[in-house]
Amino acid sequence: MCYVYQFFPTLNRGFTAVDSTLLAGYITAGAAVIVAIITITAGVKITPRYTLRKDRRERIDRYRVEYNNWMSNVKSARKKYHAGENFNGSEIEFPKSIDYKNSGISIDAIENGALILEGIISSPLGRKQWADYVVRVYGLETNPLELINGFVSGQLDVVKDYLLQDGDYDFLSENFWHPIYFEDEVKGFIENSHGASEFSMKISREINAYVSQVREKYVTGKVDDKILHRLEALIRYKLLLESQYIFWFFADNVTNYDPKESNLVEKFFCGQDGVAGSFVEYIDSEYDKAEAVFLKKGKM
Repeated sequence: MCYVYQFFPTLNRGFTAVDSTLLAGYITAGAAVIVAIITITAGVKITPRYTLRKDRRERIDRYRVEYNNWMSNVKSARKKYHAGENFNGSEIEFPKSIDYKNSGISIDAIENGALILEGIISSPLGRKQWADYVVRVYGLETNPLELINGFVSGQLDVVKDYLLQDGDYDFLSENFWHPIYFEDEVKGFIENSHGASEFSMKISREINAYVSQVREKYVTGKVDDKILHRLEALIRYKLLLESQYIFWFFADNVTNYDPKESNLVEKFFCGQDGVAGSFVEYIDSEYDKAEAVFLKKGKM
């Protein structure tokens, strides 16, 4: 017999149960070491980041439930407003519990937009009062420029009380309230309405650029960010109102709508409702952006 087999009998007969157990133990121990190394590495470099992102996601989900409830209340209030029904104005106040600000994320655009929506549909002037106002003040007026100027300035006067704070007015030029910014364009459309629909839609489509441009005309002095954001929101509101009324007074090549067949009250509310719809879309868009920024770098 080979001397090797005498000293290592398992080479001759194969592994015994004991040998297999020992080998399994070596494999298990080695695997445990590898797992331990991976776990230590993950604990240092991966786990905290994963946990932070998970915590952010949980907060986003919690806030989203509150936001969706609020937006549902806004949409319900709009329907009641259209129908001339009463509703609880406090239900459309933006929830203070949605607190991205403490996480370093600005939601000024959202909160200011919500205040404008509140001013549109929750003001002391309900739908009937607005209709009476239009007939009483403008019933005999035939000049579209005067009508649009009146519609815009009247609604600005109401909504500003929901949005602006003491001292904000000091940074708005006097000609912000009257006349309308697109006065020359309206004069042109009175002569020839061709292109009015396209121009109106262009304003709405490029509203952010218009707000930046118009801000240079209406905002005076050095303004801190909070005040500036409120003023920009009001400028947005003014320009969108003008855009809407350019459409409803001068729309051309539009199926199932002829401005000549629409009375003043109808035109007034079409513009008002259109702006409210624009702000709902704007707030939704800004809220999505705030969520994305918070998920990426929000403080916990």
